[in-house]
Amino acid sequence: MRECKVAPPRTLNPRIPESLERVVMKALERDPDRRYQDAADMSRDLEAVMRESQPPPSPAALARLMENLYEPREREDAVAEESPAEPAPPPPAKEPPASPPPTESTGPSASMSIQKLLKRFGIK
Repeated sequence: MRECKVAPPRTLNPRIPESLERVVMKALERDPDRRYQDAADMSRDLEAVMRESQPPPSPAALARLMENLYEPREREDAVAEESPAEPAPPPPAKEPPASPPPTESTGPSASMSIQKLLKRFGIK
């Protein structure tokens, strides 16, 4: 049987977080029982690495996300339900957000987020 020694990623690039190195090394374990048993397990660990390496979204970013999620009519309805005695103000003009709103890193966009994470630490 062949032996393949895998260098831990941090020996090649010390900027790689230890948590990311743990995920990579677990994925490359020689013993199948010690590897990730399915992609969902690995995805959860990668998401945790991403959460710790990115600052939490600001209140302004969350507000932009909410504006993008809800149509102006839905926002008007929500305001009307909260204060029926007062007329709802007209919705603000919708401008594109300065930066993309935070997203859940699952599904088709997850690979892009992982690519951004790898790029951030100088991994191609």
